[in-house]
Amino acid sequence: MMKESLIDYTLHLADNALVLGHRNSEWTGHGPILEQDIALSNIALDLIGQARYLYQYAAALLNAGHEQGVGAVSGVTGATGVAAVPAGVATEDGLAYLRDSWDFKNCLLVEQDNGDWGKTILRQFFFSAYQYYFYQQLQEGKDRDLAAVAEKSFKEVSYHLRWSSEWVIRLGDGTEESHRRMVGALDQLWKLTGELFAPASYERALEAGGSPWILLRCDRRGKIGSVTFSGRRGWLCPTQGGSRRGKGRKAYRASGVFAGRDAIFTKSISGQRMVDTVKIWSLLEQVNDPEVPVLSIVDLGIIRDVREVNETIPEVVLTPTYSGCPAMDAIRMNIRMVLLSNGYPDVRLTTVLSPAWTTEWMSEKGKEKLKAYGIAPPLPLQQVCHPGLFVREEAVACPRCNSWHTTLISEFGSTACKSLYRCEDCGEPFDYFKCH
Repeated sequence: MMKESLIDYTLHLADNALVLGHRNSEWTGHGPILEQDIALSNIALDLIGQARYLYQYAAALLNAGHEQGVGAVSGVTGATGVAAVPAGVATEDGLAYLRDSWDFKNCLLVEQDNGDWGKTILRQFFFSAYQYYFYQQLQEGKDRDLAAVAEKSFKEVSYHLRWSSEWVIRLGDGTEESHRRMVGALDQLWKLTGELFAPASYERALEAGGSPWILLRCDRRGKIGSVTFSGRRGWLCPTQGGSRRGKGRKAYRASGVFAGRDAIFTKSISGQRMVDTVKIWSLLEQVNDPEVPVLSIVDLGIIRDVREVNETIPEVVLTPTYSGCPAMDAIRMNIRMVLLSNGYPDVRLTTVLSPAWTTEWMSEKGKEKLKAYGIAPPLPLQQVCHPGLFVREEAVACPRCNSWHTTLISEFGSTACKSLYRCEDCGEPFDYFKCH
């Protein structure tokens, strides 16, 4: 019973992220301005990336069972770094795309239609405010795999919350029309936020069994996550509403959310040589980041370790920059191809989420390459990363003219790891590789 409840709980978290990520992706190419179109698309990528890790964990639990404290998540692990589980019936793709829509356990809030820009923004704000506090607590849980996903996701959710909160205030205190639309969105979505704090049956079972999990409880004194505009205030801690997760929801289920199928491929070729870890590190210098090709993956700091599985099979341990980073699949494939061409047909690639990647791991040589490429490199971590949600970052120097007279245009640039700035002296826009 406890195992089944943990699987249901993990699927609930994954379904929330997948469905909201899909909803946000529907705005791609349709945003009000280009910068915000890109921003919401990157938030969708983050959410779908989080969903992937959670589905992989649920698949591992379904296929092989879960020994407490051992992190084996189909090649994605917590701090333990244990390798992938044997192949089984369940896969992340099957859980995401082949279940019937009525088997999804997401909260009703995330599947609501996009409506207008104001409704989309408020939906994201409500869910990001919840995730922000939820992931803080989940990092302290005893389940290492869920804690690793939470640690990785928390940094991304901080950006989501800051971005969406600024838009809530901007629209709520904007024109009469934008205010009217935000009030309408609040009336539609507020009633659905109570479900975030109402435990489903599998959550109650986990609580009763003393299993390591987290249910974020409503703290009326703390008033978790507030939204305020033009004299109208609502607290993200409603008392009404129970949990409908995992039940039939004909009256609430939005249409068109669960379409689509994915396919994955694998490849193996024979031929071997003895493992030489020093040589492999040098080979990895040849693998570049597809999104920032001037950087190698070693410069980027995502390679955590190179070690022997046995005398002929190397293991490369890597960590993603952002949960939804689309470059990671290409990077894994390129690692395999480079090592294959140098006599290593069998390679184990292990993704480790904890500790989460930080720009502090980027090499100084890599930062110099970024600036020469026209991208402002990340500033030292202590200068710009603050625990507060709404603390503005310090000025970023233009990589072209070195002026510090620059302005933030959007928290999200051409990719999730970059924000968009404009130099007020030379007039050129440029990407800044965000402190993370």
